[in-house]
Formats: sequence, structure tokens, C-alpha cells
Amino acid sequence: MSIVPRIENPSQYIKKNVGTNIGKGSFGSAIIVFDKDSGQEFVRKKMIVMTAEQRDAAMNEAQMMWDLRSEYVVEIIGYYECKSHFYIIMERCLNGDLQRVINLMKDLKAKPTQEKIWQIVGQVSLACFHLHSRNIIHRDLKPSNIFLTSGDFGIVKKIDSDKSGASTIAGTSYNAAADMFSVGICLFEYGELHHPFITNDMPALEQLRAIINNQPKPFQNITSPNLQQLILNLLQKDPSRRYSAQQILQFDEVKTQMSNKHWLSFRLMLRKNMKYVYLISETKMNY
Repeated sequence: MSIVPRIENPSQYIKKNVGTNIGKGSFGSAIIVFDKDSGQEFVRKKMIVMTAEQRDAAMNEAQMMWDLRSEYVVEIIGYYECKSHFYIIMERCLNGDLQRVINLMKDLKAKPTQEKIWQIVGQVSLACFHLHSRNIIHRDLKPSNIFLTSGDFGIVKKIDSDKSGASTIAGTSYNAAADMFSVGICLFEYGELHHPFITNDMPALEQLRAIINNQPKPFQNITSPNLQQLILNLLQKDPSRRYSAQQILQFDEVKTQMSNKHWLSFRLMLRKNMKYVYLISETKMNY
């Protein structure tokens, strides 16, 4: 296993003057910087590391991004340290998330084609397979965490394939099947433009009960029988009966989309302690 590169000349990356702050939270902050020689833009993430434990966590984040680098992972350029701060320089990605697309279609009173829904099926399943095959579960898959070219962080957890997963809100083992339940919700929301179980005006506890106990709402926009069957399979309460990401990739409709020259592959961006991830794609989708 190779080690994530340490950046020896941090002054190479210069902060832009306008509109550079793109994120701030408990993890620290992220800004846009550019390479003073090439002019190429990158993202610089800064984390406060006051203790050895915090430093190890930041280093673990950088190393995880490096270890999982592929066409599905946002490229990490390297890291450097300065006093009580840890910096990661990474590829900059643009544009919005799937929730933005859903909201836009609502505003325009539009709806996605069955072909576009199958594209999302394949893309998200491919990204999940990349995680699950490495014993990593996302734990927060939702439209606002599925990014076309940039975005926020979700949650992932490294799991031991020989042990039970973490506990879910329903009290069941949290493993890859729980991610696939979330994939089913995302697909339903994209196709039907609303959640399969809840409404926004429901109190939080009522939303939780609805997800655990209710059956999905009827399909209106999703008309493909195979697509309906797939989504209902993912939304069933018994996790042992849900399709895996690998199984979904064997669907003929998914294979057809993957052979399309306009197929978009998702990338993943990971955060410290393998607890955070977001998905983005290489290029814009044509909606």
C-alpha cells in the first residue's frame, strides 16, 4: 500500500479572492485555491488538529481517499501540515446534487424518463458496489448526497465482514442492505418527485414510524414494470431479500445504460475515520 503524498511546497496553492469559501462545519473549512503555475482550481480543506488523535483522524481521511482512488473517487493531490492545522488539497468538482434536479423538475412540472431513472439506478449501484466490495457502508444515501459535480458529505462506516453491522433506527443490523434500502428511496424520489413513505410536514417521530411500518406510495410516473419491481424489492422491510449493488449491475437495462457513450460514472469523496462520503459524477447529466 502506497502512502498519500505530502505536499512539499504548499505556497504553490493560492487562495482566490472572491467566493472562495465553499464549506464550513465541525470538520473545519474548505476553500477554493488555484495552482499559481497552471491556474487550475482545487479545493483546500483545513482541519484543526490540536491532539494526536485529531491528527491521526485527519491523516486517516487523507490516506483513505488515496487508498480508494479510482474513477469513482475524487482525486486527492496530497496533504500538508502547518502548526495546529492539517490541509488536504483535492480535485475541485462543480454543479449540484440530485435533490436540486428533483426540485427543478418539480418547479418545471417535468418528470424524468424511464431511461434517465435507469441511468441513476446503474450509477448509484456502481458507486455503492465500489464501497460495499471494500466493506464500507455509506449510511446516509439520499438525493442531497448524490452529487453530479459537487456537494456535501454523507456518512460511511467501515465494517468487518465477519461481524454484525452497526444498529439501525429499526433495530436491525446495519450492513450493505441498509444502503440499498436508501438507494430505493432515492430512486423513488427521483422518479416520483416525492418520498415513498413520508411528507415534509410530518413530525420527525411520525416520519420514522412511517418509514418502518408503511408500504411505499403507489407509482405514478415510474411505469416500467422492471423498474417498479426493482424499487419495491429495495424498499421491502426484510433486508436479506433486497438486491445487492452487484446484482443490480446485472440487470439488462443497467448494462444497456453502461454501454452508452454518455454513461456517467460516479466518484466518491471520503472524510476522516471513514465516516463521511459524497458521490459526484464526472460530467453533467442532460435533463
